[in-house]
Amino acid sequence: MKRLLLGKRLLAFLLFWCYCLHAYGQASAYTFSQYQGTYTPISGTQLSFSSLDDGISNVTNIGFPFQFDGVGYTQSTACTNGWIHLGSNTITSNSSPISTGTMAQNPLISFFGRDGSVRGSVAYELAGTAPNRVLTVQYTNFNNYWGTSPMNTMNAQIKLYETSNKIEIVYGSLSWTSSINYTGQVGISSSNANFNNRTATGSWTTTTAGTTNEAALTLSQTVFPSTGLTYVWEAPTCIAPTGLLASNITTNSSTVSWTAPLDSPANGYEYAYTTSNVAPASGTTTSTASANLTNLSANTNYYFWVRSLCSSTEISTWLATNFTTLCNATDVPYTQDFESGTTSTLPSCTSVQNLGNGNVWQVANNPGNGFTSKALRYVYNSSNAANTWFYTQGVNLTAGQSYRISYRYGKNSATYNELLKVAYGTSPTAASMNTVLQDHSPISNTTATSTFVDFTPSTTGVYYFGFHAYSGINFNTIYLDDIV
Repeated sequence: MKRLLLGKRLLAFLLFWCYCLHAYGQASAYTFSQYQGTYTPISGTQLSFSSLDDGISNVTNIGFPFQFDGVGYTQSTACTNGWIHLGSNTITSNSSPISTGTMAQNPLISFFGRDGSVRGSVAYELAGTAPNRVLTVQYTNFNNYWGTSPMNTMNAQIKLYETSNKIEIVYGSLSWTSSINYTGQVGISSSNANFNNRTATGSWTTTTAGTTNEAALTLSQTVFPSTGLTYVWEAPTCIAPTGLLASNITTNSSTVSWTAPLDSPANGYEYAYTTSNVAPASGTTTSTASANLTNLSANTNYYFWVRSLCSSTEISTWLATNFTTLCNATDVPYTQDFESGTTSTLPSCTSVQNLGNGNVWQVANNPGNGFTSKALRYVYNSSNAANTWFYTQGVNLTAGQSYRISYRYGKNSATYNELLKVAYGTSPTAASMNTVLQDHSPISNTTATSTFVDFTPSTTGVYYFGFHAYSGINFNTIYLDDIV
């Protein structure tokens, strides 16, 4: 019998798929300008809010397809904290929308995002005829403070233009009754990393582009926008693709796909992949919205870049993501005691998968209950059941050969029937864990207990071993260590 030693080495997670982590361009590539115009109030249709403070309006129709950041939107929602959201999904309030807005709250447009309130009304109006209609969302008597005083109020409009997809913020009159200065976030964003905002040390007519998502403008008795001051953001004429996704990741290959912008680029796309987080000067052209990457190195972090080629002179900004190729399989013997992991990273060439909304396996130092060094730990979630897998590095096994896997496991409370399953399969995914080696249902021991399982694979190949925590909602803690 051979002993199976399932090893430990330090790495960020093994990835089976990856989504776009950062985009170079899009909202950040919009051009900004300003002019002194006229603030013309509208009567419009008033929106209703869940509350005057931190309130969210009902979802309303824009009236035409409005393209932002390469994506088309037909509905919007207003927040009483000085910003609107594009999209039909339900959102929550946020008082610093550009810097801390969630993916659900983005994309958004903020005329003065802060912890304010609406002491007047918010109304919307669709004007003009297709294809040149304009939606105006008007805030009347927006209070820059969440309470009832001081009653410093401002008026502002957010305008969305059909066809050109231009965005305007038009400022109206202010009423300033206190000497307190306030700051608010002004600009557009599609994520915390993809924004286009304004900042200034003084006048609103001499703003500059913000270099961080926390950049803000000041309102005071002496510093404020003049009535009719209009900020304009215009989309680039060549839009980058969206939805960048790396999948089918192996030790030496990956498939990367993306979503074409609403107006597909006439000359296709250009892509490149590197091991450096620096945008390349050029790449490989393709007419399809995907690329198959081969001859990659195992256990290596790659950056993938793609941009639209609209014409010989019009090229979009780069869109980028990163992914890590799988590790090469190892031979027995192989061990895993988690000493090389940290609370934020797993040992190299291992991974976790979360199939639910509960927590995931993490490395913990000296967690107790007989586990005195680093060990893997699952901590309960008060609202969701456990459904998380931990996977070892791939191990080369031979058909007909008998192997033994051993490990220590336990829990921290006799009150809860914690559940732990051990299985193995040909890939580090739950769907592949077809051969169950042991099912501790429930775990009976509250101190570290050693156990082992003998098994014989029927086919020669690379196998991954999975440990599945599947306890119920609001149970407690499971431990795992010294996989051998």
